Amino acid sequence: MGEGAERESAENWLSQRLADLPRPALGPFVGSSSGRLIVAGGQDGREGELLTAIYILESEDREQGGVAAWQIFEMDAPLAWGAAISAENSLICIGGLEPGGYSRRVVQLIWEDGGLQQRRLPDLPESRAFGAGAALDGALYVWGGQRAPGASAADNSLIALNLRDPSPVWEELERCPGPGRIGAAMTAQGGALLLFGGRELLRREDGAPQYRSPTDAWSYRPTPFDGTRQKGWFQIADAPRVLSAAIPFPTGQSHIIVLADRENPAGETFHASRDSQPGREIFAYHTITDTWVSLGRGPDGAGAPRSAPWQGGVVLVGGVDADGKPAGEVRTGSISGQTEALHWLDYLTIGVYLVGLIGIGVYFSKKEKGSEDFFLGGRRIPWWAAGISLYATGTSAISFMAIPTKTYVTNQVYGLGSLWSPVFWIPAAFVIVPLIRRLRLTSTYEYLEQRFSPGVRLLGGAICIAFQVMGRMSVLLLLPAMALSAVTGIDVFTAVAIMGLMATIYTVMGGIHAVIWTDVVQFIVLFGGGILAFAIMVFGLDGGIDTFIGSNLEYGKFHSFEWGLDLTVPVFWIFALSSLMQLAAFPNDQVMVQRVLATPSPKEARNAAILLAAIVVPGTILFHLLGSGLFAHFRANPESLSPTMENIHVLPLFIVQSLPIGLTGLVIAGLFAASMSSLDSSMNSVSTVIVTDFYGRFKPEVADNTRLVLARWITGVVGVLGTGMALFMASFEIKSLYDMWMQLAALLGGGFAGVYALGMLTRRTHALGALIGATASVVITVLIKAYTPVHFMLYGVASILSCMLVGYLASIVLPGKKVDLQGLTVYTQIRDEESGVKS
Repeated sequence: MGEGAERESAENWLSQRLADLPRPALGPFVGSSSGRLIVAGGQDGREGELLTAIYILESEDREQGGVAAWQIFEMDAPLAWGAAISAENSLICIGGLEPGGYSRRVVQLIWEDGGLQQRRLPDLPESRAFGAGAALDGALYVWGGQRAPGASAADNSLIALNLRDPSPVWEELERCPGPGRIGAAMTAQGGALLLFGGRELLRREDGAPQYRSPTDAWSYRPTPFDGTRQKGWFQIADAPRVLSAAIPFPTGQSHIIVLADRENPAGETFHASRDSQPGREIFAYHTITDTWVSLGRGPDGAGAPRSAPWQGGVVLVGGVDADGKPAGEVRTGSISGQTEALHWLDYLTIGVYLVGLIGIGVYFSKKEKGSEDFFLGGRRIPWWAAGISLYATGTSAISFMAIPTKTYVTNQVYGLGSLWSPVFWIPAAFVIVPLIRRLRLTSTYEYLEQRFSPGVRLLGGAICIAFQVMGRMSVLLLLPAMALSAVTGIDVFTAVAIMGLMATIYTVMGGIHAVIWTDVVQFIVLFGGGILAFAIMVFGLDGGIDTFIGSNLEYGKFHSFEWGLDLTVPVFWIFALSSLMQLAAFPNDQVMVQRVLATPSPKEARNAAILLAAIVVPGTILFHLLGSGLFAHFRANPESLSPTMENIHVLPLFIVQSLPIGLTGLVIAGLFAASMSSLDSSMNSVSTVIVTDFYGRFKPEVADNTRLVLARWITGVVGVLGTGMALFMASFEIKSLYDMWMQLAALLGGGFAGVYALGMLTRRTHALGALIGATASVVITVLIKAYTPVHFMLYGVASILSCMLVGYLASIVLPGKKVDLQGLTVYTQIRDEESGVKS
């Protein structure tokens, strides 16, 4: 920590003092590069001399002997009081004071190859000092300040430099509707720039400058807010008091922490040394609910320091002491999160619930006579249980949290758009679902061999196994555990281990019976819990339903449609195409198809699909209304939000804060069960694919009892692997690596979904053409994602359609083996004597 270092805590503010600057300075540029703190330039507080010194301090883990020492370098020319932006692993110094006036220079300081490098970036269009700067999505933004000494007013223009452009040029953007300011502070959060504080420059009748500190605050979005076409400047809620010496930094996913010095709001001079006093208040601004909360007083320290993001918090450098003298102190700061402890009755409820799931596994283990019982429940699953399981399987714990979160963050566009899904499920229930069920498959990949070739079947099965074991299982187990840990303090490793162990035990014992009936229980708990939570959200508000409606109307949360042909926003027809393509992908999903195959007949399979479509409507409405309820609740109670939380934690946070004791435990148990449902479905499906598509195909003569024993062993091994992968990811915090894997898996999965569509909807497609189409779809979708701005929902559409188009054309041009298509396409279905319809 350096000599004289100390740690201090004021309420939920954590601060650490680092080594003092070798020479105190006012208005230096502060940032970081490669884990090193950089303080460059500045102005001598006594003599007014502009400085060239660059001080670099390594982070704590690089200290030697427990003493942090500053390294000293020199700038090419002196500079102070400009905009400092930490971006591209560097500190970028923009404008400011230089000998002879205001500067246009833009200098990048970056630590690489063992030393400090100084690079010139394109100069500003005009000289500017005392401006605010921030980086967002690879671009630098600079706002406000003063263009020349003695200017009659502060500037309010916004300029940007896109660093990803091979030949970047500064571009002037829309001006802020509010007044220009000197010394404002800007930061970025949630795809937007946020502007606070600063001082408006006024002129007296005698021409002397006078400064006014306004409380209004602004947000600028360079790209449309998700679910809308809204971009540009927006006025946000006024600050609770004057923030002219504000120090903002982002925390969590949607909060901005603002440190505000005590000061005179109508100061005669701009420099804070005469107006600020040591001691500051901490505020939290929430970007979603547009609310401010005071977090109390922060630790004393020098007034009006310069700042920069640092190791998840902020670093405060220099400033002035109580006597108005330059200070050399350097402090780091961060905000701590908060958790809600569960009551012992909640833990008891969770324990009883989980033990009950084990009981389901034990009960059905006594009824299994062979592998078909284990994989398909002997094809005796009632249609209504299969239909509920189809819905529960598609609605994981992540979905239960993510769907309300999407509405809470955006609006109802995604909710109404999702209602296209049941529209397409109804015809599919009469055409696609009975076709699959009538073939009496055990694995959906058996269809690929009958329709195309053994190689296509084996490739599809291998992709399924890799997707489930290497990714899907672990993330569907880990992320809900992380969310519950963030709001309750439950240890992530403990939660993952318990859920993984429990799910493995009852799935090994009870097979698909246990999987489906635990899905039914999960559905009842989560659906009932969702209805109860929504009622508490609405009727717990002052004003009840009127406040709920008013808050959501005021902030456009009930906005439900986007019309037009813009491919970059979620317009209504994009949801229709996406829902249609998701339906085309259904036969490729062993987890979902297995429920259909487990019903007694094609007729009951059809009924299960119709029930799924029927449940989707109220389920979609409920989950998206939960998002609107969360918005109204936390807008009315912003102090209940934890500043460090991720958005997806908002529903679990409400559950532990607001539901009655006991019911909280039941709904939390339901979330655990939803995670376990995703895991058990994957375990059973992977076991089915391995035994049926690989082992059983090459050893068809093996005894059924041997297949059952092998299935149970594989289920247990897969459960251990999935749980272990989740624990590994939790240990190393490699969620971003999983995100990359999921994107790749989605591209591959989209291609194979197109193969099923080709098989069922065309007669001429053969195996070679289908494989060419699947390969081409991956390439095409990757190119679309990399080089076009289209909305992400179109990636799956492009993947499946390109597979179908290329695969069909390739089958026309290239020769291929002909197969008997009887019962394998929608045009060649056999009549089902049991139902009496061609279904």
